[in-house]
Amino acid sequence: MGKPLVSIIIPSYNQGQFIRETIESCLCQDYRPIEVLVVDGASTDDTLAVLAEYDDVPEVSWISEPDSGPVEAVNKGFKLAKGEIGAIQSSDDYYLGKTVVSEVVKAFVEDSELGLVFGSTGSHEEDLQKPSKKFSLLKLFSRDIWVPQSSAFFILEYARKLGGWDERFPYCPDTELWFKLAINYKVKMIHKTFSVVRFHDGQRDKHTRKIYESYHRMVNESEWLKKVSFWERAALKAGAHQLVMIYDPGYSKFHFLKSRIKSVLYFPPIFLNEK
Repeated sequence: MGKPLVSIIIPSYNQGQFIRETIESCLCQDYRPIEVLVVDGASTDDTLAVLAEYDDVPEVSWISEPDSGPVEAVNKGFKLAKGEIGAIQSSDDYYLGKTVVSEVVKAFVEDSELGLVFGSTGSHEEDLQKPSKKFSLLKLFSRDIWVPQSSAFFILEYARKLGGWDERFPYCPDTELWFKLAINYKVKMIHKTFSVVRFHDGQRDKHTRKIYESYHRMVNESEWLKKVSFWERAALKAGAHQLVMIYDPGYSKFHFLKSRIKSVLYFPPIFLNEK
């Protein structure tokens, strides 16, 4: 693989107050070559003015045109990206430190079987996940381990081959891609915080019921997830019911209790994961 080009795709819409820091966190990396691709959905704030500041930076390119949302934007990025290794960074999040990309590339170069490499993420440098456990599909599917989009890197050819982001699951397309990659290729979890995520009123994570419903639809409809083993399928269903605790979609207390019970009945080890 040598010195592979790393393509960082940034889907964007009206995040002008944050996107400069996102781009700078890519450009400050001590690894080269990289390309930063901003796919903007015709922002109406000052995003375009910020992007124009990078017109003379050869490593940054951008387009701005109406789209249906992040799924279409990311899939456009997949088509435009020229790198061997890819990443998808939200326009309101950023990489933490200058060595993230070089550490990830080192992992890919050392193990040609890897399809996905990820670290943890934090909020203002406080870990949201401390991935001290060994990676496994069962832990991933049951949400004992989760892959933060802002800290994930993957082989672009594999992501394209698996269909990229699926528009059927607009509120969890990244998760479905991580699952598809993990089913088909080797995964490495690096025990470091790679990124910082922002919490604000405009982010998609506020749409808790849509996330919950989209995730359940993914588990039931994704062709790749239907092919896994019995126990992996059980872990997937249990993990889907765990979301009621994570996102609180606003259902009744009865629904909350039912989801808790179902998660344990589908996959009893999930009870130990909560300890």
